[in-house]
Amino acid sequence: MVFSTTGYPFYLLSATLNNIDPILGRILPSSRPRSTDLTGKTALVTGANIGIGLEAARAFAAMGGTVIMACRNQSRGDAAREQILAASKGSISPDKLQVEIMDVGDFDSIQSFITRWGDKPLDILINNAGVTLGTYSKSTNGLELSYVTNMLSHYFLTLSLLPVMRPNARIVNVSSVGSYAYKSQFDVSDLDHSKHIETKLGLKVGDDFPSGLAFELYQRQKLLQIYFTREMQQRLEKSKKYGKMGISVHCYHPGLVKSTIWARDDGLKLSWQKWLTRFVNAFGVSTAEGAATAVYLATDKDYVPRHSGLYWYRMGLRGANRLVEDEKTRALVWDQMAVEAKLTEELKL
Repeated sequence: MVFSTTGYPFYLLSATLNNIDPILGRILPSSRPRSTDLTGKTALVTGANIGIGLEAARAFAAMGGTVIMACRNQSRGDAAREQILAASKGSISPDKLQVEIMDVGDFDSIQSFITRWGDKPLDILINNAGVTLGTYSKSTNGLELSYVTNMLSHYFLTLSLLPVMRPNARIVNVSSVGSYAYKSQFDVSDLDHSKHIETKLGLKVGDDFPSGLAFELYQRQKLLQIYFTREMQQRLEKSKKYGKMGISVHCYHPGLVKSTIWARDDGLKLSWQKWLTRFVNAFGVSTAEGAATAVYLATDKDYVPRHSGLYWYRMGLRGANRLVEDEKTRALVWDQMAVEAKLTEELKL
């Protein structure tokens, strides 16, 4: 029996498999994407100094691609680059790895990066950088900081770089199983949830989030990434400018990854944070495993190109949260993000 990726049986199966991920991740064999020759191709990875981003950068460079490691901190980016080169024992040429500074929580930093990029062609974009905050913070554009970092910045970056993408370029968004947990359709006028945070919860900038709010924001933003993936793919296919270029957009759940996101200084400030960290360390998969599907989606030449705009896990298709099927809301979300990102007319898709 063949399930539709939008049908309820497929969604139910996918949600069930993803929600028992802490068990599956440890007992299933590792995902191993086939090595592909990336000579002459350029990949951009955000958040490339650590975790999934670091492993994706390592994999693309090992395949011969030129990798731009977009990092918030120069010294950490340089250290990550040296780590990859040292581990490669000479198999990766130093000129294949370049560190660029970009803070995805700051639109001025993103715009500066885009200006420096100029008209250089791009083949692979991995939207990976993200944050989980425990304190109510706002970015320089006045929106809630984790929303800007995890969603709006990548929307802006992707559309800003779209004009320099080569035919058959790949865009991969790192989402999460947390997207299944969000059950309400979005209030498009409050995508960053700041109205709810300030009006309903009475919080002001600098206040610690009450228990559960940080995860609610995380769930919302990871679901928005799937909205973004689906909507952009449809708009690309209908576009007179890009419709025949074969550019494709994908998103995926990396698994329960042993990541420092839960323990960083800018992470969750919860009394049980140490227990969460212990759980992840006990049951999580490696960062290389977490990056495997991103590498697969960016390089596979056979199956992936025929299944664009969808949600994946462990190199296989999964049914996304069914809220994504609301085409009207998807379009409204897209248009609202264009307003928030202050897209120029020439960048609108």
